Amino acid sequence: MPYQYTPLPMFNALEEPVAGQHPAIGQAVRLLEKDGALGARMTGSGSAVFGIFDDRQKAKKAMSGLRLLCREVYLTRPLAGKSEKVTGGNKKWLLIKTQV
Repeated sequence: MPYQYTPLPMFNALEEPVAGQHPAIGQAVRLLEKDGALGARMTGSGSAVFGIFDDRQKAKKAMSGLRLLCREVYLTRPLAGKSEKVTGGNKKWLLIKTQV
């Protein structure tokens, strides 16, 4: 199955060509999206893939699936600067960062 972008408000111009050479990147992004990520992308030039979740249980489920595909998987919460808003109502944004 060829790698394709999904219509998310995040963009990385290098993601499509890098994922074409390294299919695990596209697989990791699709797995994060399938498991409920609000958004998922490759970082920079491809050292990691991340997913943003509004539910810790969804993030943990995705983490389990990624462990079958990736060497390292981390579950964390983003730090906020003074001008950043990281909560929406009662939601806390969770991030899974994976090294493929």
